Amino acid sequence: MTGPLIDTHCHLNHDGLREDIAATVKRATEAGVIHLVIVSYDLGSSLEAVTIAEKLGSYASAVVGIHPTMAHTCDREALKILDDLAQNPAVVGIGETGLDLHYAFPPIRSQLESLHAHIELASRHGLPLVFHCRDAYAPLLAELERFAPIHGVMHCWAGTPHQAAQSVALGLHLGFGGVVTFKSAFDVHTAARECPIDRLVLETDAPFLAPVPYRGKSNEPSYIALTAERLAELRGISQADLAEASTRNAATLYPQVATRLHAALRG
Repeated sequence: MTGPLIDTHCHLNHDGLREDIAATVKRATEAGVIHLVIVSYDLGSSLEAVTIAEKLGSYASAVVGIHPTMAHTCDREALKILDDLAQNPAVVGIGETGLDLHYAFPPIRSQLESLHAHIELASRHGLPLVFHCRDAYAPLLAELERFAPIHGVMHCWAGTPHQAAQSVALGLHLGFGGVVTFKSAFDVHTAARECPIDRLVLETDAPFLAPVPYRGKSNEPSYIALTAERLAELRGISQADLAEASTRNAATLYPQVATRLHAALRG
């Protein structure tokens, strides 16, 4: 165990984890994880994230939103549902939103409209944003400059060190997950070393992107300890110091999580 850890991005609302949440939470707790942030990607997963977070009480929170690859579903009715969900005490953020240009669909215009709607929704409710970015760092960062400073996180960081610095300059945190344990992820390693210590947070993106030695298998929140270990090694600090910093940063990123976990964080 490296110390109290917060998984700032997991999908208990997805196949591979939803089937046995109790066992998943037990393993996470044993690994030192004191809180899970369950992030959504469409309306169904948003509703499910809130339901799971409510059942788990102070151990979990929800982030609601529509993934950029589902941007074509982000219509007025969907936004009304998200607006209603955002008022639930279990909801601590909006997302994941952003840009994904890996595929030709949906078109970037549709993704930008969804992105703007999520930014407006987050602003209205005073909640941080969770950004997804794939093959789109340059256009996404250029777009976000229009709204800086931005309270939120670039989840599953996989860009260049320069793009990482740009993101931090916009006010964002950087989420580091299993990719930081991959031997060939040189840019991510450099970004992890250079990221200001008060802007990095840990995540798993479970059940995706499991860290080494589980790469290629289903991921789960308990594996965040492996990411913390590698990140501490890259930065040349103790695992305890890395755990303390990342947990403190997660509470800064998600103020409502800090409120829900006040006793645990204080202890």
